[in-house]
Amino acid sequence: MASGADLIRRPDPWLELEPAAVAALQRFEETLDVDAPARGAHGARVIGHGEVTTVIAFDDPLLAGYAYKRMALFRTVEELRHVAELYLRYNGMLRARGICTPPCGHVVLRGFHGLPVLYLFQELIPPGSLATDIVRRVPEPDACRLLRRILALEWEVYRDHGREAVQLGIDGQLSNYAVLNMAQESETLPAEPDLTYLDTSTAMLRENGRDLLDIELFLRVMPAVLRAPVQWFFLRETINKYFSFRGIVLDLIANLYKEQLAHRVAAFISEANAFFAAHAPELQPLEVSEVQKYYREDAFVWELVSRLRNIEYFISTRLLRRTYPHIRPGPVRR
Repeated sequence: MASGADLIRRPDPWLELEPAAVAALQRFEETLDVDAPARGAHGARVIGHGEVTTVIAFDDPLLAGYAYKRMALFRTVEELRHVAELYLRYNGMLRARGICTPPCGHVVLRGFHGLPVLYLFQELIPPGSLATDIVRRVPEPDACRLLRRILALEWEVYRDHGREAVQLGIDGQLSNYAVLNMAQESETLPAEPDLTYLDTSTAMLRENGRDLLDIELFLRVMPAVLRAPVQWFFLRETINKYFSFRGIVLDLIANLYKEQLAHRVAAFISEANAFFAAHAPELQPLEVSEVQKYYREDAFVWELVSRLRNIEYFISTRLLRRTYPHIRPGPVRR
């Protein structure tokens, strides 16, 4: 199972790794230490992580220039094939809606645990171009101007949801955007920000009300004790949020607390409410108390997941001597 090329046809402009690069990535996978992926082959280094995933880059020229996200969710090649095909479709549909995304591709490998693993990769962004970094260093008027640009872009995805057979959802928080024409040390936002959307790995597509991606696959990275409660009480609400314009704007602003950008919350709420009034007056304005409550509840859930995941990892690997296939994200500062 050396490559996904024999499983999935990739249309242009999708990227293909050279055979030598695929072999190098397979060597990394075979020797992967999920406790310390940066100790792996080919100069691996962790460059970012979310609540359930870790992003890796490599210094080896064979693999350099890309960010790699490892997905070890699958028990069969058929499950993986479906997710990879939706990944291609989702990226294409985002671009068709005017959402710029980095050149990207995928590789299918045999995991060190014997099951198929999907590596999604995309071109690395320039240093200092992540939207969170920019909002941290530019003056408030520029930060608000960047938010207005993001809202306008996201509105193009959501404005016709009620009339579309296939709806797109996005995770619109700041950390999922980059401004490619922003100099690393610049404290002034360009007049025309070259905005690109980064988080294309979860293909949130809904056709005639039915989710095309089997979201329950992602429950496999959850601690076993939480899977049923999350599925019953949390999963549907979480997924629905990404198909609601107001929901993703609320999530974007609430996550400013996680990014240590609480001083931008009030201004961003004002900008969001002005955008609602101009483009979607049926949407209820946001309030600081709602944003704070949303963040507290979200942070509590993910902190609980993290703690129970670490307990499950200890029981699985140290007591039961089983293989644990997932890279656990590092601590998240809140």
